Amino acid sequence: MADSRQADTELLHGNAVLEPSSLQQPPKKSYPAILHVAVLSVFMLPFAMVPYTVARRQNAKLARTVKMLNDDLQRLRSQLEVGSALQQTTQAELRSLAASVSETLKQLRELREQTSRLESHRSASEQSTQTELSRLLDELQHSRYFSWAFGTRMTKELTLRLVIKLSHYAAWECRWWTLLPLWKKSNWSLGWIGVDTKIEEGLRG
Repeated sequence: MADSRQADTELLHGNAVLEPSSLQQPPKKSYPAILHVAVLSVFMLPFAMVPYTVARRQNAKLARTVKMLNDDLQRLRSQLEVGSALQQTTQAELRSLAASVSETLKQLRELREQTSRLESHRSASEQSTQTELSRLLDELQHSRYFSWAFGTRMTKELTLRLVIKLSHYAAWECRWWTLLPLWKKSNWSLGWIGVDTKIEEGLRG
């Protein structure tokens, strides 16, 4: 019993001693480490966001550049396709033009050959006609009735008609071996037409 009283007395004395010291020095508050980290993060977050913002802007700029390059690439591809189509069309036209030129040259060679044949045949026909006329004139000159026959209008008419027939024969012979438009345009045919006209005028006179 006495011991318990003594203990209570010591406890009271101890509390009396502790109370003034607790009033003079209050206990320090301690914060957890995570709270310190959170506060530090709040202050450091703007500085930490600067590289992210810069990188994001650079990525957006690069994305716009890539989009522009893709658009240019698509435009160049379309232009290349159009150019390829135009090149194919031009090559086809060049092949067609080359074929036309070749055909024209072939026709020109054939026309030259025909003209050469016409010229040779005309020369031969003209020579044969001249020979025949010379022979007829020689026969008429050596005939004993030449003076009398030449004086009559009937014999003159027959002689002129014979010349006309020979000229027509030569003209038709040349026309048989060549084209009709070429023969009509030649100076030789025009010359024979002039001969026929003069002969007919002589017959009418």
